[in-house]
Amino acid sequence: MKKMILMAGGLLIAAVGFSQVSLGVQATGSLSTAKMEFPDGPDFKKKAVFGPGGGFVAQFAVNENFALRSGLAFLQNGVKITSTEIQDGIGEFELEAKTKLNYLQIPVYALYTKEVSLGEVYLGAGPYANYGVSGKSKLSYTYTDENGDKASDSEESDAFAKEEDGGTGFKRFDWGAGAIAGVRLPNGIFAQIGYQYSIGNISNDDASKYHNQGLQLSVGYFFK
Repeated sequence: MKKMILMAGGLLIAAVGFSQVSLGVQATGSLSTAKMEFPDGPDFKKKAVFGPGGGFVAQFAVNENFALRSGLAFLQNGVKITSTEIQDGIGEFELEAKTKLNYLQIPVYALYTKEVSLGEVYLGAGPYANYGVSGKSKLSYTYTDENGDKASDSEESDAFAKEEDGGTGFKRFDWGAGAIAGVRLPNGIFAQIGYQYSIGNISNDDASKYHNQGLQLSVGYFFK
C-alpha cells in the first residue's frame, strides 16, 4: 500500500511542473459483481452490489487529441450470491454470501480527446492496480425441514485475513484493465462512465477463480 501511495504522490509532484496537467477530484458510484469459478461448490446465482468511491485525478495533455489520466482512488467492489439445495427426506438449504472489498486504486488510462461545442469528450482505456485495505465476507444459512420449521445462522469474516486466522483469504493485490468515456465542461466539471475487469485472480485456491468486475459512474471537478 505504501508503494501505491508513493507512486501516486510522485505522479502528483511531477504534475506540478508539467504545464499541460489538470488536477481534480471525483466521486464514484460502482455497480460491481465478480466472475467466479468453484469446481466443488454448489450452483449459485449472482447479484451486483452498489459501492461508493472517490479520489484524486490527474490528466496530462500530451497533444491536442491525446492525454494520460491517472490518480489515486478509493473503490469498493463486491458481489452477492445465493444458492438453494433440496435434499429428499432432509429439507431445504439456503445459502447467501455477500462480499465487500475496499481498495486503493491507481489507474493509468490513455485518452483520445476531442473538442466539441459543449466542451471536451474523451474515450480511453488502460491498466489499473488495486490494493485491498479492508473487506468483509458475510455468510448466512437457512435450513427448512420437511415440517416447515426453520433454523438460521450467519458468520462474518475479514476478507483479506488468512483462512487459518478465521478470514476468507483473498489476495490483497489485484490488477486488471478498464475503459472510460466521458465529457468535460469548460468550467472544469466532468462526468464519465467506466468498466473494469480484474485480470488477476484474488482467490487463494489455485482450483478456484475470483475476478472483480463492475461499472463505475463518476462526477468530478478539475481545478486547472
